Amino acid sequence: MEDVCNCECRNPSEKNGCVNYPNMRTDLNSEPFRGSFQQLLESNIGKFVTIEFLLSSCELRPISGYVESVTGRYVVLRNPKNDCRLACDAWTIKIVSFPCCN
Repeated sequence: MEDVCNCECRNPSEKNGCVNYPNMRTDLNSEPFRGSFQQLLESNIGKFVTIEFLLSSCELRPISGYVESVTGRYVVLRNPKNDCRLACDAWTIKIVSFPCCN
């Protein structure tokens, strides 16, 4: 899998690294989010996941990282290799994989 996040944060000591999140708090436990990928991911903030997104070319693209933020519109994953953040469209999620825990 290629590294889609090939950047370095300029000031990693800032809160949330180098990303400023808008204040978009959505109650993901209410309709229409009940039972959604957004609700599942919000319940697992901080955990490592692989999410497969459906691209317009009808292919699935896997992206792995730690779940950092979830709203009704996007998910932010932190790449563990370079601490970069990826904001991903929450409505194109097709598969979420969690590594096995012992």
